[in-house]
Amino acid sequence: YIFEKIKLKIGGSICWYSPDFMVINSEGEVEFHEVKGHKKVFMDDAKVKIKAAAMNFPFKFLVCYPQSKKLGGGWEIEEVRAT
Repeated sequence: YIFEKIKLKIGGSICWYSPDFMVINSEGEVEFHEVKGHKKVFMDDAKVKIKAAAMNFPFKFLVCYPQSKKLGGGWEIEEVRAT
């Protein structure tokens, strides 16, 4: 994985998306992971940017939230699709 090293141009000359992580998974596919502390902090502007990135690039885009210990811990992962 690579942490905060990639910028994706998603529109015009000033609109960019910088994912938290670029990951090469076990199948050799590139994924971009956006990590948020809670669903409530995933604001509209960030949602628009990751959606635009998913529409413009042929990679998998994932948003990751920590799950509470009550739900078993770990991560809740949602894929952002171009549609």
